[in-house]
Amino acid sequence: MRWNARFLIAVGLLTLAAGPAAAQSGKWWQSSDMQQRLHLTSAQVASIDAMYQASLRERQVLRAMLACLESDVQQLLASPDADDAAAFRLISRLADTRARGNVARTRLLLAIRRQLTPDQRATLAALHPLH
Repeated sequence: MRWNARFLIAVGLLTLAAGPAAAQSGKWWQSSDMQQRLHLTSAQVASIDAMYQASLRERQVLRAMLACLESDVQQLLASPDADDAAAFRLISRLADTRARGNVARTRLLLAIRRQLTPDQRATLAALHPLH
């Protein structure tokens, strides 16, 4: 199957999988417990949710691209006659796509951070410390 067809199928599956239950799992700001602990206002919750929704499609597309590229790399590595130049191009595309996904996620996290007060950021950091 061609890469573009696999990509479109992957995007479709991710869109279906990202229904209310799947999307809800990462939306900590919609949890009443977190809203109370952080003293989030309804305006903050709405703003964070709008940012999340605005970035969701881009992150889904990048995730689907990454899945397709990872599959292609695995197939290429399993091939006894893999072309080094083709492998390098594919691995470079994989690394670039992974980096773009990380950038998109980090942009979202920074935008969310800007919505929180210093006290809210400190409370959030205490609840979920970085390793």
